[in-house]
Formats: sequence, C-alpha cells, structure tokens
Amino acid sequence: MHDAAAIVIDNRTGEVLAWVCSSGGLSNAPEVDAVLARCQAGSTLKPFLYTQAIDDKRLTAASLLDDAPLDLATGGGLSPL
Repeated sequence: MHDAAAIVIDNRTGEVLAWVCSSGGLSNAPEVDAVLARCQAGSTLKPFLYTQAIDDKRLTAASLLDDAPLDLATGGGLSPL
C-alpha cells in the first residue's frame, strides 16, 4: 500500500476515533490529507453497479467481466463540485 487513508467515527456520538490521512513516507503525496481530499469512489460502487446491471438484464450469471485496471487521461484531474 502506498497511498491510503482512513477515518473511524462512532456513529452514535459522531466522535472521531481515528484519523489517518496518509501512509507517510510510503505515500506518493505525503503532504495531502487523503481523508479530506476529493477522490473517485473506485471499486466501492461495483456491487451496486453490478446489481443494477443484473436487475436490468444487462448481465447474467454467465457474463464475463474484465476487471483489469484501466488508466485514462483526465486532462485536468478531478473537477471541483
């Protein structure tokens, strides 16, 4: 792991229990607080997208999916919301 971040919050109280904003010297950008940085959801959405595709009959149990990494040039990075 080279770049990672995590925040652990007590749902009941809202108290922040842990805040790890960078993997330090292993990170490609150790000065960036990755907890606060805007980033892509990545694989987090896959179960929801696959479920929707199955519900819409675009995929079946026999469907083959290429889940290989894909790098696309974005030109300017992420846009501000």
